[in-house]
This record gives sequence, C-alpha cells and structure tokens, in this order.
Amino acid sequence: MPVISIARVLDPILATRRKIVTRLLTFVGFAYLYFFDQRIVDIAASLKPSARGELEITDAINAYLRMGELHVERLGRGFAWLDTGTPDSMLDASEFIRTLDKRQAFRVSCPEEIAFRMGFISRDDLEQLGRELGKAEYRRYLLAIAAEGFGS
Repeated sequence: MPVISIARVLDPILATRRKIVTRLLTFVGFAYLYFFDQRIVDIAASLKPSARGELEITDAINAYLRMGELHVERLGRGFAWLDTGTPDSMLDASEFIRTLDKRQAFRVSCPEEIAFRMGFISRDDLEQLGRELGKAEYRRYLLAIAAEGFGS
C-alpha cells in the first residue's frame, strides 16, 4: 500500500535535510512519485543494502539531496491523491472519478487531452486521434475538446 506523509513545512527540501522543522507554514502532502535522470543507474549501483537486505529509495534520494539536485514539485488545485490500497479506498477513488465524469464532463488522465492542452499535439492531431476511435464515447470527448480549441 502506498504511504503518504503529511507535514506542514516552509521548504520541503530544507525539511528533508533537517528532519525537524521549527517554522511551519505550508501544508504539504508527499505522495512519492519519483523521476530520475540517467545518473540514477550509477547511484543505485553504489548503494549498499539496508538492514532489510534491500536497496532503499531514500538512499538514492539522499544522494541527489547531497548533490543539491533534489527538486520538489508542488501540485496545486486540481490534483488529488487517491489511495487505492484497500477495496474500500479503491471504491472511493472510483466514485470520485465517476463524479468528475458525470457531473463535470471531465475525463481523468486522458493522454490525448493532456498532450493537446500542453501543446505537444495540434488541434488537427487531436481531431485525427478522435476520428480513429469509431463511435466510442471517448471519440466524442476528444472531438469536443478539439472543437473548444483550448490547447496551449
């Protein structure tokens, strides 16, 4: 099951370095999603197994921290962490997604829409992707997004 840590911190990097935060300003939830560059291969090769006999992700993260290369992305409004580690929490997450779909006509994690809104594909590209889907509801959604024309 994923673990989420919740803390009030001024600076997530500083809080990680000190482990103790004396001035608490910002409410931050940590939902541990990591992206590493090519250096992770050498870093991982240099790690020693922990007492559990495993390589620890925190040791790799600390290597980037020591290099001054650890970056935190704060996710603002419109982002939600949905824990799906139990049947009940999976149902809760499903109902949340369904509510967004039914009440607000939003699709969650629609790669084509994201690519369009971020400027990775054009309106014509999005329309073409939609047309390739036959008569599916998803097709109608993509074509409606393209018709709005609100890419980047």
